[in-house]
Amino acid sequence: MSNHDTTTYPIGGILEGDELAERMHAYYHSRPVREAPPPGRPTWEDLIAASPDLAELERSVPSLIAGVRCGNVMWYGYYRWGHPGVRYPSVRDQLIRLVGDHAPDDAAPVLCTSAAYDVAYDHLYQLMPDCDHEDPCGGNDSIDSGTSRE
Repeated sequence: MSNHDTTTYPIGGILEGDELAERMHAYYHSRPVREAPPPGRPTWEDLIAASPDLAELERSVPSLIAGVRCGNVMWYGYYRWGHPGVRYPSVRDQLIRLVGDHAPDDAAPVLCTSAAYDVAYDHLYQLMPDCDHEDPCGGNDSIDSGTSRE
């Protein structure tokens, strides 16, 4: 075992060898087995038919990006300059919880594939505004100065 401070790890420390293998086995075997997804690449319409939450995320994008001059700020949820610990909401973080490998255990099979994640990612990212600022994405000029998101 290493000499790391084990109190900082939520699962009780650094796991190695047999203990790690036992915990991983227990975790993966406690998850429900998902039904096989339908064949082929899903469409955006297939995904929103299976997930009202995904359709709601799409509807929320215009209000999230109002006043944003850089789509990456809202897509990745960068931290606000001059406001430590204050982060813009991340569309991508919300997407990850709905579709792909991290979809809920009870999600429809069509939502639980990497192809579904790719379709949803591509569709929602196209709704983000293009960058129209000079500084690096997420910098001081990424948000219109008159817009407050606090």
